[in-house]
Amino acid sequence: MFILGLDMSTQKTGYAVFEISDNKKELIDYGCFEMLSSIEKDWRVRIKYMANQLGELMGQYEFSKVYIEDVPPIVNNSQTVKTLGALQGIVLGVTGVYAVPTEFTPVETWKTQLNINLSHSKEYNRVKKDLKGDKKSLESLKGKVKAYEKKMSIDLVNRYFGLELRWKSFGSKQNDDDIADAINIVASKLFEGYKYVLRDFEDIMNEIK
Repeated sequence: MFILGLDMSTQKTGYAVFEISDNKKELIDYGCFEMLSSIEKDWRVRIKYMANQLGELMGQYEFSKVYIEDVPPIVNNSQTVKTLGALQGIVLGVTGVYAVPTEFTPVETWKTQLNINLSHSKEYNRVKKDLKGDKKSLESLKGKVKAYEKKMSIDLVNRYFGLELRWKSFGSKQNDDDIADAINIVASKLFEGYKYVLRDFEDIMNEIK
């Protein structure tokens, strides 16, 4: 059987396909959906594009399950809430057409399970406490930590699966974190003991603070 992992957004959608049998659990396909016209400003057009790409992928494999990252909407940004709601609706529509069970996995859940939830670590909280009252430094630190989690996701996938997903720099649009996250969402469900142990959180925080 085949299992699909998705890290979806209206800009870029990472996907990962695993084949599961009695004696193997293997990553067999992965990639990213991204409109060639990156300047497309109408999010509805972008969502239609993602739906078409997802539909084509669903037609290539007989999936038994789809796992999707569930990112909580930013409540003070009505546009984000509307866009994410529409995106999740279209995904459920496509997977529903193919009658494939679909499970939304909270981002904090799979990141914690894989030990890459740096932004909720005691090491991060200790540095935040030291910077209390310095709003500019706190915002900078928050951005660096979120960005480093993307690097951790890529590094974990590359090490475990022997891939060469790209990490160019913090905030680079050339980073392959969308693909890495899609892979990791499924891997968190399939593999026991699969987690990030490449660097100690204390070392990471000392580097980026």
